[in-house]
Amino acid sequence: MELFALLIIFILGFIAAYIDSAYKMGYGLLTPILIILNFHPLTIVPILLLAQMFAGFSKTVYYYMYSGVEYAILKEEIKINSLFIIFGLISALVGIFVVVILPVYLWIIYIGISAIIGGIIILSNIKFYFKAKRLYFLSCISSFNQAVTAAGYGPIATYKQFLKKETYEKNEAITYFLEAMISGFAFLFYFVFFKEYFLSEIELILVLIISAIISTPLGALFKKYVRELTGIKIIGLISIILGIVLLTKIIIFDF
Repeated sequence: MELFALLIIFILGFIAAYIDSAYKMGYGLLTPILIILNFHPLTIVPILLLAQMFAGFSKTVYYYMYSGVEYAILKEEIKINSLFIIFGLISALVGIFVVVILPVYLWIIYIGISAIIGGIIILSNIKFYFKAKRLYFLSCISSFNQAVTAAGYGPIATYKQFLKKETYEKNEAITYFLEAMISGFAFLFYFVFFKEYFLSEIELILVLIISAIISTPLGALFKKYVRELTGIKIIGLISIILGIVLLTKIIIFDF
């Protein structure tokens, strides 16, 4: 891959990871962007999942450090969210098998529709009362979407804020830990079924992983200075635009 192209991807990955670290969503915008730039989803989605795994574990460490959460509390949250993890892993596995049987053009259409729906949900700022079953349902949906599109898991952190009617800052570390686990689990299955599509893209893999890890502490550190509601609405609007552009590209030009 040309150096200029790698530089552009590094910048895009850095910005997306910074936004994701600061707003708890936004890294998945890279999926429609890179597909619009003519990358194959079987190349992009697994690599983005791998990058999100590294970024997720990094964010777990940084938010754990910056928020001052004691290790005992973090350990307890992992135990509390064990069912959340199990439901998420099962849904991610289902998502991978859907990718295996789904034609590529339908997969891309799903990614475009998912971006539009996700953007609408973000802009609508939906709020509802906490129920455990509802939270597990959201876990299934977000994990399935994460496995299929390398996007969609971030907003679950925002919903947890609404569901529990509290800031949830003390549990941001565990949220990112869950995201890292789901992403890593999904990547392993892509590796089993489709490794020939992305293992040769070593430069791309390194660029996205490095950009994600570098920007993570900056997003965590400067999170308190961002205008969260405004930023989230911008992310939702960009997601809708990217989804429309992707659908237009695949249906009109590539279908």
